[in-house]
Amino acid sequence: MRSPIEQPSHSIAAFQPAALAGANLPFIYLPVKAVTAACGMSVAKLYDLIKRGEFPTGDLIGAQSRRWKSTDIAAWLCEQSTKAASREDELGSRLRAKSLKAVTAKKGAGHVTA
Repeated sequence: MRSPIEQPSHSIAAFQPAALAGANLPFIYLPVKAVTAACGMSVAKLYDLIKRGEFPTGDLIGAQSRRWKSTDIAAWLCEQSTKAASREDELGSRLRAKSLKAVTAKKGAGHVTA
């Protein structure tokens, strides 16, 4: 019988630290369905990102069996979170500048603001 770590599971909960308590592993290999569930994307999108060099390629652990290290997926998710925060900051700055420009233009055109 397989251990709980080796059993295929497509639930993200199966890969949470509580599920691996006492396992003391540096990482676990995740199947494609667990990776797509954790990242919130389809299998097609995952392979598209890999093709474009924007996602970890994973490891071939058999002739046609690819798995991803949990640490690689966690690092990619952190990277995406950092990029998203940066984009939000940039977008917020541009929107504030655009809004200020619009308000200044209205004042300059003689519009009365309340």
